Amino acid sequence: RLVTLSGDSHNGWFTTLTNAAGEKVGVEFAGSSVTSGGFDYYGLGGLASSLDGTALIPQLGAGIVGKGLGLIDDLNYVDTVQRGYMQLTVSATEIKGEFVYVSTIKSRTYTTAIGKTITVPTTGDVKYA
Repeated sequence: RLVTLSGDSHNGWFTTLTNAAGEKVGVEFAGSSVTSGGFDYYGLGGLASSLDGTALIPQLGAGIVGKGLGLIDDLNYVDTVQRGYMQLTVSATEIKGEFVYVSTIKSRTYTTAIGKTITVPTTGDVKYA
């Protein structure tokens, strides 16, 4: 399985990669920035629920997350507000990406919390936790 890493958007996200024929060819993990602003810096932090489809949970249920029902069909997870980093654990059987967010960037004292864990096994379906 093809796995790519990115980070230039300064927002944490995970997407399915497709070719021009619409065939799934891999996945992409994008890490957030710790201190540089992303969409939130421009007042667009509220876009996440529309981009990945979570805005539809009240109407369609939580099972729709990761099903490509957002404005960007292949986007399975995005956080456009929190600052942090991504921790990857790579093994022969899977790649696990943990989106870790910090409680503040304005103090040397902070806490961290995992916002989302996404596991891409060498075989089978992607797992979201």
